Amino acid sequence: MPTSSARSTDPTSVAAWSGAVEAGARGWYSAAFTGARALRSDPDPIVRSLSSSLEGSLLRQLGRHDAASVRDGVALRESGLGRGALQPRAVDAVVDALVGLAADSIGPHRTSRADALLSRAEDVLNQNPGHRRVALRVWWVRAEVAMARGDGPSALSAASRAVDASQAFASDRHRIKSRLVLCAARLVAGDHGAAAVDARSVRVDAEALGLLPLAWAASSISEALGETGAATVRGALEVAIRSRGGVFS
Repeated sequence: MPTSSARSTDPTSVAAWSGAVEAGARGWYSAAFTGARALRSDPDPIVRSLSSSLEGSLLRQLGRHDAASVRDGVALRESGLGRGALQPRAVDAVVDALVGLAADSIGPHRTSRADALLSRAEDVLNQNPGHRRVALRVWWVRAEVAMARGDGPSALSAASRAVDASQAFASDRHRIKSRLVLCAARLVAGDHGAAAVDARSVRVDAEALGLLPLAWAASSISEALGETGAATVRGALEVAIRSRGGVFS
């Protein structure tokens, strides 16, 4: 019997996972959850792991951190960590799960646990270089952990690394998300002028591409900064997201 790290991943399952990721990025939460949950019974544990991490991310975006940590725990169990050498897609699954669990730790202020999980993810990446998507996610969450501590300089450093790394991506979504993280880091660091400019720019670009969750997050930063009309914009985006199945906790 092949181990989970040696199994060949079905491209049809990967396409289904990618479709669910894209649906979530556009705020179609019902479709994204349906797609991810349909893969819970996939014969490939790596697909099951990736889909569980996606569920965790969607739940976390909606404020359901406890439920997210359950799905991220399943993702780690399925990922193949500790069961021999990792095939390339298994590396992505392991890091996605570790990063998800680290992000889940931010809400309850367990930042030391988040640091430990991110360090494990970095160890995996150091042993298996070239996994740019999940490496970028490490930088995002490194910045978020620093923001949770109120450490503006560290947040700016990590977020700037993410922006630099995102330039190698063909994905507009990854570049815009990295800019959003930098915008939030600037807010925490006290550079409110730059944060305000960035928040407006990110929202406009995200809306133009139909990336409603990122547009909503950017408008929330604008609202926090007291920008006129930002609350109305955020509210309209929230209504649109709710109509697509995204219920905030």
